[in-house]
Formats: sequence, structure tokens, C-alpha cells
Amino acid sequence: MASMYSPFRGCRKCSEGCLHCYIHKGDAKRNVDTSKIVRTSSFYKPIERKKNGEYKMKSSLVYTCFQTDFLIEEADQYREEIWQMINERKDCDFLFLTKRIERMANVLPSDWNEGYDNVIVGLSIENQRNADKKIPAFLKTPIKHRILALQAHRGMTPLCIAASGKPPMPSNRLPMVMRLIWPPPSGQY
Repeated sequence: MASMYSPFRGCRKCSEGCLHCYIHKGDAKRNVDTSKIVRTSSFYKPIERKKNGEYKMKSSLVYTCFQTDFLIEEADQYREEIWQMINERKDCDFLFLTKRIERMANVLPSDWNEGYDNVIVGLSIENQRNADKKIPAFLKTPIKHRILALQAHRGMTPLCIAASGKPPMPSNRLPMVMRLIWPPPSGQY
């Protein structure tokens, strides 16, 4: 069982991969201004409790910020509190994708060290130029569990990824550190 957690919504295009973004298309259909980054009513969802004291959100894989980019600058005001909730819910695995990995080191909580056991960070890239630019930053950032999300679009050539100065390799031979970790870290699914 998986949960969705959207503490804030809205986004700003930051790369070519945003050209076909489902968030902007969906918001346009609903007449919603995607450029406004706003806190949602489900901000405290991970720590909301039932009358008996149990968490309302069950232990699960939690798709986090799939209506935005977790590392978008306009949400910096919310991030410390979100990190606290994620840290409190060690029984859940929080997965988020980002195109803004270069910001992560600057917005980590003070107790992050090499990463939280219950956080999976995915780097979303859409072309070789962004792969060459972002993957080295992704590998330098202290993250315990990471995935690489390759966004293939029509007309795009297959990615050959070269990270840390190593020669390019076919995408099916990515280093293990960049493959999806399954089962998730808690092993509960």
C-alpha cells in the first residue's frame, strides 16, 4: 500500500523536461495557477492521529510532492517542518523526485548526516546535458537511498550517463547506487 503526501503544490518550469509536465497541463485544465507555490490542507498528513492515538496514515511508501518539486525554492519556508515530520515517521519511506538536486545540500536538516533511512531521493533528468550537469551533484550529496528517473520523450536519443569523470555507459548498466531500491529500506511492502 502506498500513500500520497502533498504538503505544498505549484511549480515553476526549470528545464526542458518541464515542457510536457503533467502538473502544468492538469492545472491549466482546472484553471489553477501553477506558478503559485502554496501550502496544502494535507500539510500535516503524516502526523495526523486518530482518536485512539494511532497515525491516520498507515506505514507505507509515501509518494511525496508529486504535484511539485520537493526542492523548489519557494517552499523553503515549509521544509524544516516537513523534515521533522518525515523524521518522526520512521515507519514510512518517503520518496520524492527532483530536478533541483543542486539545492539539496543547502536545505538538509541538521540531523541528516548521510541521509535518513526512510527517504528515497530521485533525480529526474531528461537529456544528456542535464545528466552531465546534475548526476555529479546527485552523487556528491549525502543520500542513503537514491534513484535516477530518466524521462524519455519522443525524439530523444538514449542517455549515456557519465558521472564523476567515468566513461559513458549504457543506461542499463548504471551503478547499483542509482537503481531503484526494492523492497524499500524498511522492507515492509
